[in-house]
Amino acid sequence: MRFYADECFDGRIVAALLASGAEVASAAELAAGAPDTDVLAAGHTASQVVLTEDKDFGALIFKEARASVGVVLVRVDRISDEDAVGLAARILALPDHGRGAFTTLDLDGHRIRELP
Repeated sequence: MRFYADECFDGRIVAALLASGAEVASAAELAAGAPDTDVLAAGHTASQVVLTEDKDFGALIFKEARASVGVVLVRVDRISDEDAVGLAARILALPDHGRGAFTTLDLDGHRIRELP
């Protein structure tokens, strides 16, 4: 379970993933201010699924054909601490933890689209 959290990704979800034993690298710590293309490339190079709240990653993958191990896009405006723990559990429950797919999660469900 290896993930690369985009700089904008909710730290409470990261903390819940770490508490569950997942490995999570953070763009905020490793590459603050890096453009989305660099974040996606770093995740791909390290064989990590990118975690983000930025829907621009869909365009990078499906319109620009950028390589990726997988992306999990969380689409929730405001979440509670309890929601963060639940979202982390749902990320871990995804098929292969989101590898090979562009997954969009919200509080009601998810959509999974295979990577090109």
